[in-house]
Amino acid sequence: ETPITGAEGATSEARFAAAIAGFGQLLQDSVYLGDWGWDQAIDLALSARGDDPYGYRIEAVNLMRLAAGLDAN
Repeated sequence: ETPITGAEGATSEARFAAAIAGFGQLLQDSVYLGDWGWDQAIDLALSARGDDPYGYRIEAVNLMRLAAGLDAN
């Protein structure tokens, strides 16, 4: 049996990938997100930023923030 752990047990790469997947679901206004929203996606991405030598991850977070602002309007 393999125990299922929370996101905090995953690697930063897996957590960042989950944040990006959630971002895509938010852009599509997916019914599968439940109460998971922009703030959770951004927080997860920031907590999983890890090594970002070229700034791609922080740029993805900036895109999330822009999209969240557009969605609020």
